[in-house]
Amino acid sequence: MRRVLVFCANLFLFSSFLFGLEPLGYERPYSELAREFSYPTYQQLEKKVMDLPPSVLPHEVKLLRIEVGKTRFLLDFFIFAYPQYDKGDLAVSFRRNLDEGYAVLGVFKDLFDFLRIPKDKIKEEDYKPLLHKVEERRKAVFKWQEDLVRFSSRNFLQNYFENPLKEKIQNRDEKDLSSFVWKSLNPPRVLEENFQEILTRFLISSLERAENLYKKVLKIENIFDHYEQEVFFHGFRKTIRYVVKIDQYFKGFLPKALVEGESFKVLSESVDRYGSLNDLFMIEQTLLHELEGASLEEAKALMEKLEEVKKEAHAAWLALNIWQENSKVFCHIEKFKKEILGTF
Repeated sequence: MRRVLVFCANLFLFSSFLFGLEPLGYERPYSELAREFSYPTYQQLEKKVMDLPPSVLPHEVKLLRIEVGKTRFLLDFFIFAYPQYDKGDLAVSFRRNLDEGYAVLGVFKDLFDFLRIPKDKIKEEDYKPLLHKVEERRKAVFKWQEDLVRFSSRNFLQNYFENPLKEKIQNRDEKDLSSFVWKSLNPPRVLEENFQEILTRFLISSLERAENLYKKVLKIENIFDHYEQEVFFHGFRKTIRYVVKIDQYFKGFLPKALVEGESFKVLSESVDRYGSLNDLFMIEQTLLHELEGASLEEAKALMEKLEEVKKEAHAAWLALNIWQENSKVFCHIEKFKKEILGTF
């Protein structure tokens, strides 16, 4: 009988592995998941940063920037597991380094977005009109690469990330916390909650914040208003983006039925649509920056292109609002929240 039970248990574990499930994997302590995810994710990122070729082009860093974003999110989420010391706070210092990388990669990639040529068709010669900017921004990328190498070797990241606090958390000042991860959310209660419960709280809190932001997004009258765009549009976009990315960051946490459900698909599509409109905003900002110091002839051409981009962005904004209404985005935020509450 004992052999039968052992065989069944092994079969269940093998089947779970085969189908991408992780039995009890997320029901472990917060600190265990911090150790399991933080440093291995950084290792993968570091290798990709080190593998950047000297002639890297703007469109070739898009996936790398996504990896930086993932590493940064994990650090934000697990920041309570890592200690502060009298001589400094390694977690916060490393977070600033990732912020820098995310920024310089983004500015570099903006040159690709500016050209508006599909990734599978763009060639090196297409960047010739922007050659000076490509070279200048590429230097910033490799400056960050050098900083990352020095930071990693000098500060003993591996030892730090593989030894999180156990059965307690490091108290953190609000200024050291990501507004998109711990805003309006109590810190982990590691003696009372396992990781699954903490992550579930994060998802519910994020969806509730998305509901509030979505109502404000619908009231935006001028999409080019900097404040409303930054606080409401980008706030909603980033909040929902983190929700749908949980399926990528923590594989198998969300049940397959939820990921394949209509609500998750609608929220994922909203992230893509908001991202496409955001690309137009970035082009607008690039053009405005180009106008500074431009000659009269250059300024005329830039203004014409700026008007075209603004018209396109306005039309895309109207189309997005129609799609949101037809797709019942708000209803799917509420529905997905109820599905999560009913699952965990």
